[in-house]
Amino acid sequence: MKTLTKLMVLVVSLGLIGSVAMASPNPEKITGTVTAVDTVAKTLTVKADQSGLEYVLQVDENTIIKKGDKKISLAEIVVTDAVEVEMQDNKAISITVIEKK
Repeated sequence: MKTLTKLMVLVVSLGLIGSVAMASPNPEKITGTVTAVDTVAKTLTVKADQSGLEYVLQVDENTIIKKGDKKISLAEIVVTDAVEVEMQDNKAISITVIEKK
């Protein structure tokens, strides 16, 4: 019985370690096009240029949102805007709207 208990503890411990390892410790940067803005849910959906993957990102009061040197709000981002996003675990850390020339 003791061996079974030790084995169960080992399996549970490895599972917890694995789930912690899955969380990204380093922020990731993507460049893409805004496909949706939801100011009520506080989300921004971006289709990445390189991978074509679509990311739904949580935005909160700590997210830095800029266009050029000017801080803007989530509501000022428009579908089709080109953006560079720094994110971690689907949370936007910073969003920079790339100004059209």
